[in-house]
Amino acid sequence: MEVAGMTVTLDHAGTLIGRKQCPREPGTFLMESHQDSVRDGGGFDGIMGVVQPILAIAKLQSEGVNLPFSVEVLAFADKEGVRFPTALI
Repeated sequence: MEVAGMTVTLDHAGTLIGRKQCPREPGTFLMESHQDSVRDGGGFDGIMGVVQPILAIAKLQSEGVNLPFSVEVLAFADKEGVRFPTALI
């Protein structure tokens, strides 16, 4: 996230948040996924849903594209529960 030019924070629930700020700030576009994975979740389940938007933001930054809104990528610690007896939150 930092390499992609985002400010990174962690909230009280363990959500990792990367923010690319737009100076004009008409709104914020959120993209999210979870760091855990589930069986048969598909090719973009879990961490791929976190990495893909970060790569897109990094690409836009490398090309000098400034979006007309802020963007946040949220990486939830545990969205769907896990198959083990403890949850990640």
